Amino acid sequence: MSQPSYVWVLSGIAARGLMMSIYGWMSQAKRVQIRKILDAWRTRPGTGIRNREKMACPRGHPYDTVLRRKSGPARRCSICYRAWWAENGHRYRRSAAP
Repeated sequence: MSQPSYVWVLSGIAARGLMMSIYGWMSQAKRVQIRKILDAWRTRPGTGIRNREKMACPRGHPYDTVLRRKSGPARRCSICYRAWWAENGHRYRRSAAP
């Protein structure tokens, strides 16, 4: 009798979490593959743990606003956003009807 086979389809943080969880049960060849993928993720610029640890915007103001989006939460510096809106908000305001 044949053994059942299973397929998992994961991406992003869920896939990384699974790889870290099952690492100890994998063969040496699979461990090398997992290590290679996780090392690439950790060293990729602008992603991973480094962005979560940032507490200030590039100009040094604290991130104090969290936006809820379909793609996930995004942090924003309200000082820089207010300055941007003062400069560019006219493009997004509705004009008065004639």
